[in-house]
Amino acid sequence: MKSVSFFPSLPLILFAILSVGLRVAQGAPVRFAAAVLYEDGAEGVGAESMAIGDLNGDGITDVSVTSFQGNTGMGSVNVLLGNGDGTFQPYVAYQSGGYYTEAVAIGDVNGDGRPDLIVASGCATPDCSQSVHGVVAVLLGNGDGTLQPPLVYSSGGFGATSVAVGDLNGDGKLDLALGNGYSCLSCANSGVTVLLGNGDGTFQPPVGYNDPMYGVFFVTIGDLNGDGKPDLVATSFYDPAAVFVLLNRGDGTFHRPVALTTTEGFFPASVAIADLNGDRHADLVVASSEVGLSVLLGNGDGTFQSPVNYGAGGFDSASVAVADVNGDAYPDVVVTSRYYCLNHGFRCNKGIVGVLAGNGDGSLQPVVPYFSGGLWAVSAAIQDVNRDGKPDLLVAHDASDTVTVLTNTLATQGTTTTLVASPNPAQVNESVTLTATVTSRVSVPNGSAITFYDGAIKLGTGATSKGVAALTAALSKSGTHTIKAAYPGDLFHKASARKVTLVVNP
Repeated sequence: MKSVSFFPSLPLILFAILSVGLRVAQGAPVRFAAAVLYEDGAEGVGAESMAIGDLNGDGITDVSVTSFQGNTGMGSVNVLLGNGDGTFQPYVAYQSGGYYTEAVAIGDVNGDGRPDLIVASGCATPDCSQSVHGVVAVLLGNGDGTLQPPLVYSSGGFGATSVAVGDLNGDGKLDLALGNGYSCLSCANSGVTVLLGNGDGTFQPPVGYNDPMYGVFFVTIGDLNGDGKPDLVATSFYDPAAVFVLLNRGDGTFHRPVALTTTEGFFPASVAIADLNGDRHADLVVASSEVGLSVLLGNGDGTFQSPVNYGAGGFDSASVAVADVNGDAYPDVVVTSRYYCLNHGFRCNKGIVGVLAGNGDGSLQPVVPYFSGGLWAVSAAIQDVNRDGKPDLLVAHDASDTVTVLTNTLATQGTTTTLVASPNPAQVNESVTLTATVTSRVSVPNGSAITFYDGAIKLGTGATSKGVAALTAALSKSGTHTIKAAYPGDLFHKASARKVTLVVNP
């Protein structure tokens, strides 16, 4: 089910400001090429959801996209096999097992080592007449990128909109969590449902969680309180419009949903779970139709701080993904938005993908927006699709029936290494601290190995923290020593080195 846009019209001058912003040349810390387009196979209604993975075992990223026909509602999941150079083969369509298909996930649900597709659809029949409308289907993979016919299960609710895969009860078998777009407090149909897996590709009947959620648009899985048990995060567009946390009891059942925020106009669409500030606590990144992007830092116990909001680069944000896209080892955020201006007319339907570089402390830099290459950007993924080692962006579009690829073109940045030896001069066998600092336009990743030498003799290595690495050594021979610190570089950084003279007295 599609979310509803609530933006009012604003003066045309705002459209011009945003358009000018999109034409400004983008520099570090992020840079992506113009989008390259691929048809996703939809007939009438475009890509609703996207999942990426290696479906044929060749080590190359493939894409699966859901869609449904505009006239009949018949759903499909369309597979685009990757060529390994950032391009994809023409799509192959498979029946989704339902109608008004909304979501897809990838996981090996029968334990044969081959990825399978799990697809959620809003209805079991074209007119949605059955008592339980939503369905979830399993399409077992053959290992060569082809799929078997769907095995269909009830989603346990009305209008299944989202699906996530994970081992929820710790038995080593993958389970399913589903979001259902329509439910009520007094009926049995539930906003979030869990189907425990049997390990052979089949699933047990759904168990539902509802109150106080009236309906769920999105659900995802992650450990929110650090107890090693996967919890659930769900979003609701209805009253209360909020992000909900469902903590796991450890056996695949969950505590009552707890709303994190009921901010007026929040309307959350999707959530990513990541550690944005390096404290080893799960944080939430939320895309919402009204606010754009919100970060809720975690307290480590399943509770979260108040949201901090950021611009998404466009309007009516729909999807969010988190990964390091600029090589500084800090998580960055990618968010898609359906429109680039506010009047929602045809000329505004160009999708936007916004990239917000992370600072490593939970805060984000201002958004760098790119046209997504299609209409109504609704789903985002981050993956190296051309095997150059740099993460690229994939975007699916609802209105233009397309998947696009934005290749990461951030140039390898130069680095400068400085080196200090202390004390200098030193005595024979006295401990000397060697401190190397590596600076660059894009910060070098924490944990990068700096190697220290005494002439041609390797003294040891130190790991960088905020660009600084240190090593303590004691030299047994007096005289003048040439000490060198060498940074090897990586895909985003060039190598550099620095030498200093260390005098060691008898």
